[in-house]
Amino acid sequence: PPNLADHGGHHSTDTHGLSALAAPSPFRRFLLLKVQGGRAFVDHTSTDSGSFVLHLHFRNQRFRSRPVPCCLEPAFDESFLMDLQSPDSTELVDLATLLALDTKVHIVITQIQKIGDSEEVSLVASYDVEWRKALVAGGVSIPAELLGAGPRSKMRHPVGVLDLRLDVVPAPSTEVPSGDIDRGLRASEA
Repeated sequence: PPNLADHGGHHSTDTHGLSALAAPSPFRRFLLLKVQGGRAFVDHTSTDSGSFVLHLHFRNQRFRSRPVPCCLEPAFDESFLMDLQSPDSTELVDLATLLALDTKVHIVITQIQKIGDSEEVSLVASYDVEWRKALVAGGVSIPAELLGAGPRSKMRHPVGVLDLRLDVVPAPSTEVPSGDIDRGLRASEA
């Protein structure tokens, strides 16, 4: 099976279903994370403030979005397919094993600004996504409220919101009850 991390991620702009982004192997489980837009980026309302880029890290996989213009409601429309299984796994992993995975998806947003002939990259925000909530049937939608980074982090006010959709692919034939997910999350925090 292909290692998506070796190919810089698997992207699609189709957010209306899985037709354009099918799982590369029926013997592996994946997390499909869709970024369906941003809102309330109130510090970025000027038209000359450059571009936003999303950077995602999950286990040994790294992904990067296309740049989108900085604005109040950035038009992020990206899908990332992340392998949930170890590279040596040869069969579909069960949901109890997935629930025991204690790794979050780390999202970083950077801003790229052209200054003369060069580019300046600055950190805007970061966010850790608890993806295991997607183990319930039908996946989950999450409004990710982003807190500022650097000097902005001390103010503890949001710099924006990303609308995320998380699904496990292939979809589980059974679901993990939400109570079991909550207990698993509490156990991993202890």
